[in-house]
Amino acid sequence: MNQKGQSSIEFILSMGFVFAMFFLFVNQAFNFTIGYLGHYATFMASRAFMAHDNGSMNNYGSIMNDAQVMGRRVFNRYQLPVFIGESAGEVQFNRPDQGVFYEFTGAYFRFQRPFSTYKFFGGDVKIDLLTESFLGKEPTRYECRQQLCQAVSGGECGANSEVLKHSTLYDNGC
Repeated sequence: MNQKGQSSIEFILSMGFVFAMFFLFVNQAFNFTIGYLGHYATFMASRAFMAHDNGSMNNYGSIMNDAQVMGRRVFNRYQLPVFIGESAGEVQFNRPDQGVFYEFTGAYFRFQRPFSTYKFFGGDVKIDLLTESFLGKEPTRYECRQQLCQAVSGGECGANSEVLKHSTLYDNGC
């Protein structure tokens, strides 16, 4: 039997396996990197959502709706559909006026990525990824002033209350 070319065939098969494993790990690195980018975008959207407070005396729902718009605007600046593809969903917000505890107020984002680019290494399997940023919504300045006024005067506080005129909110005051 002629054994010429045996080492070439073994080398080609071995290198094919090595390249497949290499690209599998590269794809996993992209999945981790895109996950970190998604988490950072969610964190920044949550910060914008939490920090949005125009200090007005509007109803609480209107302030929360404005905060969600601001959070989505910040989230969309990161252009995640470019990296994730069409499966990129939209950032969602937990609001305290929807029955959510303050500790679980913030943003979350769900998206899917393929496990691998190769079908024989799990390319048909989609990974469900979830990133959360629950920073806890503090009360607005107006709510804080109202709570302070009620605590000091023990009653209803109008816009022209003496307590509100002479109160200083230091370090949230609540």
